[in-house]
Amino acid sequence: EINRDGFKHLTGLKYLDLSSNNIIKLHPESFVSIGHTLEKLDMEESLKTTRLPPEAFSYLTYLKFLNLEENHLEDIPPSTFNFMRNLRILNLRNNRLDMVKSQLVSYRNNPSLQVIDLSFNRISQVENGAFSNLDSLIKIILNENKLSKLTSGSFKNLKDIKYIYLSGNSIGLLEKEVFQSLPNIEKIDLSHNKIAILNLDAFEQIGNLATLTVRLDHNQISQLLLPSTPWSSYSNIKNMTLSHNNITYIEPGFFSSICHSLIQLDLSNNKITNITVDTFKQFKYLRVLYLEHNSITEIEYESFIDMENLQIISLGNNNLEDLPPEFLITQKNLNYLDLSHNDIESLPKQFVESKFLHTIILSHNNLRVFPAENLKESKSSIRHLDLSHNQIENLQSKDLEHFAKLSHLDLSGNRIAKLAGEAFTPATSIHNLDLSFNTFESNFDFKVLTPLQKTLRRLSLSGIALNQVSLEGFSNLLALNLSHNNFTSIPLKSLGNLSDIRILDMSHNFLKSVTTGLWHTMIKLGELYLNDNPIASLGNDTFVGLESLEHLDITNLPLTMFQTGSLSPMFSLRSLKSDSCKRIDNFRLSDMLLNNNALRSLNIRIDSKEITQLFHGRLPSKLHDLTLTGPQLQKIQPDAFK
Repeated sequence: EINRDGFKHLTGLKYLDLSSNNIIKLHPESFVSIGHTLEKLDMEESLKTTRLPPEAFSYLTYLKFLNLEENHLEDIPPSTFNFMRNLRILNLRNNRLDMVKSQLVSYRNNPSLQVIDLSFNRISQVENGAFSNLDSLIKIILNENKLSKLTSGSFKNLKDIKYIYLSGNSIGLLEKEVFQSLPNIEKIDLSHNKIAILNLDAFEQIGNLATLTVRLDHNQISQLLLPSTPWSSYSNIKNMTLSHNNITYIEPGFFSSICHSLIQLDLSNNKITNITVDTFKQFKYLRVLYLEHNSITEIEYESFIDMENLQIISLGNNNLEDLPPEFLITQKNLNYLDLSHNDIESLPKQFVESKFLHTIILSHNNLRVFPAENLKESKSSIRHLDLSHNQIENLQSKDLEHFAKLSHLDLSGNRIAKLAGEAFTPATSIHNLDLSFNTFESNFDFKVLTPLQKTLRRLSLSGIALNQVSLEGFSNLLALNLSHNNFTSIPLKSLGNLSDIRILDMSHNFLKSVTTGLWHTMIKLGELYLNDNPIASLGNDTFVGLESLEHLDITNLPLTMFQTGSLSPMFSLRSLKSDSCKRIDNFRLSDMLLNNNALRSLNIRIDSKEITQLFHGRLPSKLHDLTLTGPQLQKIQPDAFK
C-alpha cells in the first residue's frame, strides 16, 4: 500500500522503481509531492489490482516514461493518463486488457507520446480512432493479442508513425484503408496471423518510396488473386515479405499496384509450382527476389525479362530440372544467384551475363560438367562458386581460365576422379578450396595445388582416402581439414611448416597416438579436432606447445590413460569437448582442468548410466556453459557436482 503523499520528503525525485511489489492500494494522492519532478516510473509486476486508479496518476504531469508491464490489469479508466502531457513511452505489455479504447490516449492529453506497447494482452478490438491524430507517435506495438479484424481507419492521421507491430494475432481480413494518412510509416508487421486474402488497397497512399516494409509472412494466404475491381491506386511498399504461407498461384497483374515501388520481394517457403512470363511483369525496380523452398518445376522463357535491376535472386530448394534459354541475360547488375538443391543437369549456354556477379551457388544438383562455358560472360567477377554435391567427374586445366577474382571454390561431394595437372594454374586467387568427398582414382597428387601456395588460406580434403599429405610451401594456410581419411599418425614432417595454421581437423581417422613435439611449430593453432580416432592415451607432453589453443575436441576416444597434466599446457583453452572416460578409474575433470582457467564451455559425452564423482572438485571459475550428452545417462547423483 502507498499512502497519501508517500514520497513527500523526496521532492526532487526523477526516477522511481516500484517494480516487483504487491501493491494492493494506491492512494489518489500517492505521488502528489513528486509529480512535478518525476520523469520515470517503473511499476512492472507490482500491482495486485486489476483496475488502475486514475486519480493516483493525475499528479504525474512531468512523467516521460511509465512502465506498467505484467500487472494483470483488465481495465484502464479513460482519464488515467489525461494529465501526462510529457509522456513519451507507455508500456502496458503483458496485462489482461481486452480492448484499446478511443480515450486511452489522445493528442490533446498526450501530445509527446512516442511509443505505446500493448503486446501480450487479450485485445480483440481497437476502437475506431484509438490512435488518431497522435502526431508524435512513432511506434505502436500490438503483438500477441487476439485481434481478428482491422477495420478502415484503425490507424489514421499519424504523421510521425514509423512502426506498427501486429504480429501474432488472429487477423483474417484487412479492409480497405486500414492504414490511412501515415506519410512516414517505415514498417508494418502483420506476420503470424490468419490472413487468407491479401488486399493491397489496405496499404494505399501510405509511406514514401524510400522506406516502407510490410511483413505478411506466416499467414494462411494460398493464392494471390486480383479483386473484382482493380486496385484503386499505387502503393509505396518498398519491401514485402510473403514467406511461409501456402501460396500456390499468383494471378498475373496482382502486383501491379506496387511493381513501381517494390525493390525486395520474399516469396520463399511457399508452394509455388511455376513462374510465368506475366508473374513478375513490369517489375523494373526490383533488386531482391527470394523464391527458395517452393515447388517450382518450370520457369517460362523471359519470365524475368523486365527485372533489369535485379541484384539478388534465390531459387534454391525447388524442383527445377531445366532453365529457360537466356535465363538471366537482361540482369546486368546481378551479383548473387542461388540455384542450389534442385535437379538441374545442365545450364543454358546463354545463362547469365552480369559483370557484377560475385556469388553463384549451384550445390546439390545433378551437373556433370564444370559450367565454364555457361558462365563465360561472368567469369571475371565471380568470387564465390559453390558446385558441391553434383555429379562432376573431372576438372580440366581450361575450366578455371579467366576466373580472375575467384576466392572460394567448393567442389566437395562430386565424382571427381582426376584433376588436370594445371587445373588451378589460371585461378591463383583462390583462398578457400574444398575438394572433400570425391572419388579420386589414385592417391591425391598434391602437386596440382602448387599454383595456390601463396594464396590458399583454407583447404578441405576430407573423405578422399588420404594416408599421407604434402603441403610444403603452404605457409599461409590458416585452416586444414583432413578428417574422414586413413591417417594412422599425424604427418609431422608435412604439417610442420604450417606456422600460421589456426584450425586443424584430424577427426574420424585411424590415429593411434599424437606425435610428441608436433605442436611447437603451430604456435598459432586455435582449434584442434581429434575426435573419433582410436587414440588410447594422452600424456603430459601430448599438447605441449599449444598455448594459443582455444577449442579442443577429444570425444569418442577409447582412452585408457589420461594423465592429470595433459591439458595444462593449453592455458588459453576456452572450449573443451571430451568423454567421461569410463575406462579410467577415479577420473575427475577437476583434476584435469586445474590450469585451464580460461575455460568457458565444457561439453562432456557421458558414457555411463549415472554421474557420480566425475565433477567432484573445483571447476574453472569462468566456466558458464556445461553440456552433458550421451544416450546411456539415466541418473545424476545428488552430490554429483560437489
